[in-house]
Amino acid sequence: MSKLKIMLLVIMVAGIAMLTGCEGRLESDLQVNDDLSGTRVYTLTAKKSDLRNGFFDDGSRIINEIKNGTPKELSFRDRSSGDQAVLEFTLEFTDLEDYEDKIDALIVAGGGLAPADAVIYEMPDSPFVSGMIYQENFSMHDPMIWLENLLIEKTSLSESNRKDIYGEKVSNYTVKGVSGSELKINIDNIEYYSLDEIDIYTIAKGDGTFDRRIEVRIPNEAMERNRVPITKFLEANEGGKIFGEWKTSGNKTVYSLYASNLSAEEVDGFMRNFYGLDSGTFFEYSSASAWKYRSAYNELAKNAAGFFYSMGGIKESVNLSNFTGSNSEALRTKYYVFRSNSAVGKLTLDNGQSLEVNSIGDNRFSANGYSELFSQDSPVYSVDYAYSNGIHADSADVELSVKRNGDIERMVTIHFTTEISEDELADVRSEVENYLSGIIPEDSRASIKLKSIEADASGFSIVVVSEAKGGDMVREDELWQQAFGSDNEIYVTSNTQAPLPLSASICLNESFDLNSFSDGSIDTVTYKVNGVTVEDGGQYIVTYSDFDSTQPISVFIKGKSSGISVIAGYVLGVLTLIVLAFAVWAVISFIKGIPYRQAHR
Repeated sequence: MSKLKIMLLVIMVAGIAMLTGCEGRLESDLQVNDDLSGTRVYTLTAKKSDLRNGFFDDGSRIINEIKNGTPKELSFRDRSSGDQAVLEFTLEFTDLEDYEDKIDALIVAGGGLAPADAVIYEMPDSPFVSGMIYQENFSMHDPMIWLENLLIEKTSLSESNRKDIYGEKVSNYTVKGVSGSELKINIDNIEYYSLDEIDIYTIAKGDGTFDRRIEVRIPNEAMERNRVPITKFLEANEGGKIFGEWKTSGNKTVYSLYASNLSAEEVDGFMRNFYGLDSGTFFEYSSASAWKYRSAYNELAKNAAGFFYSMGGIKESVNLSNFTGSNSEALRTKYYVFRSNSAVGKLTLDNGQSLEVNSIGDNRFSANGYSELFSQDSPVYSVDYAYSNGIHADSADVELSVKRNGDIERMVTIHFTTEISEDELADVRSEVENYLSGIIPEDSRASIKLKSIEADASGFSIVVVSEAKGGDMVREDELWQQAFGSDNEIYVTSNTQAPLPLSASICLNESFDLNSFSDGSIDTVTYKVNGVTVEDGGQYIVTYSDFDSTQPISVFIKGKSSGISVIAGYVLGVLTLIVLAFAVWAVISFIKGIPYRQAHR
């Protein structure tokens, strides 16, 4: 055997000894800073003697090969000393998007396929969520397979030796202060602080402005755990026209933000700040929505008062992701519109699913003057809807006539300060008459109808009359409930037990709702009761100024039925008895006188 062959055999044996007895160590250190910039440093470590005999011949040639073959995404540094070979590769990135692009390029350089999402990152910017999600969809050595390929190509290593090149793998990481060691990084330590509910309230006014109120309901336990950042986060919305208020309600802390007389653009800015988002349109007035859902509104309302309104439209996007992160079950949103702004529209979820919504119906009425439009668990959705806007009424007269037998008559006159043409007036008259003709009570002795509708120089007025006979057999309030959605109550009781009940005690307990006829207030309301004489001997008549029509008129009266007084009744009663007594005496006298007249014929 020649000396050359012997030398080659010695080199091969030495290489095999190295590969079977000594493996390279690949170490990765990932550092992601708070601003999402950072570095990933890969270090290959092995003994120089093993590398020289097996991989590197004399070492210098292959190191130059590695230096020249390092992809542009990495910087190379030879930190070898003594018998220790240390090769360092550093990836620098400005943000996670830059990091993903460079990792994808390195994996492709090694012959692999770039993953669809190399890195998944979520760290909610909210005081109601703590922790983060950081996941890498590749193993730590995948971006360094290109180096395996280079060593197999440039040295005596073969494909069968690949597993020994990175025989030992160590991956350390520190991501925004969270440290650990995993070959495939997976951090998921998000914790959601319970947020029971966020309520959004809207009042749309006839002048085109809006009132907006938001209530955040936080369990006291969550509030105590993160009070300082929660308070700072919510109060950052205050300023200018927007005011904030804290209060406790049982086991919850409630924070309210409210603003009045905002334009649609100002409401949009208000909501953008509340959501913690820098861009996007979240609230806008929409004529298209008003026309789109107008017929649906009229069909659902089935209410004569619905003929005395104007229509508006709103498109709104809700994005509460900064309050919940990806945990959609952490929060319920309730969306309310003002009761006189009854609304009909469509809710669209983030997944494209949609459903019709409306605030019409007694079951949706809330005691604070609002009606619920919908309730939703998803933190991201959109809604567009048409809403009604009551026409301003400057005066109203309610004239109620009661009789001691329980008969009730009512005449309500409303004057609206909106100009109306003769054609419009005729249309409204016809529509209201047709509508009221369809209100058929169970008892035929009851009725409600339009008496008149007339225009004048300052607007137009309507007069509606109702009649119910028979006391408890007919409930007058049911007529107004069917016709106008009024939340009325009326009770009339009388004492008619006297032998000659020319007068009787009457008790009237009334709650009458005018809300359907105005935009929230009526300048002057006169309430008059006929048929009852109050204790001071006069007629009950009360005038209200700047009347809040969201609150019903409440009346409790005790008095006497009007007509003949009690004293006059007693006098007439005595006279009646005298007349009766005289009549009886006359009859008896006449009868007794018959035999006497017969005897003297």
